[in-house]
Amino acid sequence: FELRAPVRGPRRAIDSPAMNTLTIAILAAGLSSRYGAPKYLVPVGPDGESLLDYAVYDALASGFGSVGLVVRRVTENDMRRRFETRFGRGVPVSYVRQELWPLPGGHQSPSERMKPWGTGHAALRLVELAPGPFAVANGDDFYGRSSYSLLAASLAAEPEAPIFHLIGFQLDTTLSEHGGVSRAVCEMDQDGRLVGLEEVLGIETSEEGALLGRTVEGKRRIVQPDALVSMGLWGFTPAVFPLLEKRFARFLEQHGEDPKREFLLSDAIGDMVRSGDAEVYVHRAEEPWFGMTFREDRDRVAAHIAELVEQGEYPESLRHAMRPPDLPSEAPTEGEISEYPPE
Repeated sequence: FELRAPVRGPRRAIDSPAMNTLTIAILAAGLSSRYGAPKYLVPVGPDGESLLDYAVYDALASGFGSVGLVVRRVTENDMRRRFETRFGRGVPVSYVRQELWPLPGGHQSPSERMKPWGTGHAALRLVELAPGPFAVANGDDFYGRSSYSLLAASLAAEPEAPIFHLIGFQLDTTLSEHGGVSRAVCEMDQDGRLVGLEEVLGIETSEEGALLGRTVEGKRRIVQPDALVSMGLWGFTPAVFPLLEKRFARFLEQHGEDPKREFLLSDAIGDMVRSGDAEVYVHRAEEPWFGMTFREDRDRVAAHIAELVEQGEYPESLRHAMRPPDLPSEAPTEGEISEYPPE
């Protein structure tokens, strides 16, 4: 892997052999039914780059040496084509499918179920790809390069223990102007260790100016603007897999017949913390998050990207800033992307 344009920000991780063995695992198996197209493939950069492209670029520039992509069968070909177009064959990349089956313990997926089993199940699928420490990121979120650098340094220090890491973002910087958002709100002790995660749904600004949402049980919940929330950027060691397996089996016993219930990674990690099976350190992000919850968010995201390119933080073309692909091909257009069937 070679960058052909200067990249600002933390770079020391790139020169560490231990860090270069880290895997960045990107979750890209959802079909984004509310958005109407897979958000991680929607062009937002000046050369048609998607948020997934920027996630790969930032992770590779921050010390991660290989890429794992969690995909679905209907999107895998486009994902392979896009990755080769943007990054060529110089970057080690592996693919694993997240489908509705097979399931452990003889469980069957309900015939009415259309959506994958959730982010916890997606992370569990990474057991095939990540023999060492790895980070998990959503393909449709922009976290900032410093967040990946922070995870790379943290993971290199604890390569095997059940000590995990979470990048926390300030709540009021993760809202949308176009509707309510769901966020996992972090509770930490004085040493920055995660004590609990609470999923709060439909968070938006009330007429009184407060940030108001509701709990999973439907209770009204006021959240402080400076609260740290999880946006799905985690750092794990392989010790997480047996812990996830145990909780997914329990989830299937309790909710396997529900065609809409999802096994969320935040719920699983929260349970590990409460039971004492794992420690999780929360690190405050140094850069603001942005992403696309609603279709109307796209213009704002594209404007953020354009500003960063103008400031010299990113090249005008990711494909031209890296080694040219061995077999050039066209990246999928937005028209092709919108043809995926709804969930």
